[in-house]
Amino acid sequence: MAVNIGVLHLASLHNDKMRLVIEDNIGESIHIHYNNIRLDFTIDDFMKFSEGLLLARSKLIKSLGAAESRSIPIDKKFAEKLMENNFNFYAYEEVDLSDLIFTNLINGERVALGIKDSIIYKSISTNNRAMYEEYISKVAMHTGEGAHYSWESFLHLLKSIKDYQYKEDCLVVVREIISEVKKMQVMDGQHRVAILYYLFGNIKIKVAKYHIEN
Repeated sequence: MAVNIGVLHLASLHNDKMRLVIEDNIGESIHIHYNNIRLDFTIDDFMKFSEGLLLARSKLIKSLGAAESRSIPIDKKFAEKLMENNFNFYAYEEVDLSDLIFTNLINGERVALGIKDSIIYKSISTNNRAMYEEYISKVAMHTGEGAHYSWESFLHLLKSIKDYQYKEDCLVVVREIISEVKKMQVMDGQHRVAILYYLFGNIKIKVAKYHIEN
């Protein structure tokens, strides 16, 4: 006869429409409470069941991401490149600009910086063409990226946003950084973000969020 010597709460999720509780009734079984439903598992069965759920969740996110990312307004070639590198779309939401970080190339290394500390922002906010062109040249030399950028196109983008406001015809693409302080790395759209912060400060914008599939 099994003896329940205690209860270990493993997980709990609640909102106005849903209640989910998973607990280990030590010496008895694993209980999953979902609203008014209770499921009982042995530990071995629960481990197999949860492994199957994780696999199904991963495949579903990838499937939904592939379908939905084709309909959101981001550069299609860039979206295809993301998929090739196991990045999958999972959210389309509004964030503060201060929640975003840039990856800057410094001394040959990629360094994560806040917007105001990034070279692209410093260049546009101080109208420093030499700083910008030196940085873009280094990026192109080390990574092969950035060759299509120019100071003139940067200023044209600035004027366009200033004159006609920012339209989300082409979303900024971000990925979440795993850290104590939740930030999102801008993967595509650093120039737009830098201009928006320069012109309007810490406003909210909609972004397409991606995560990497392990």
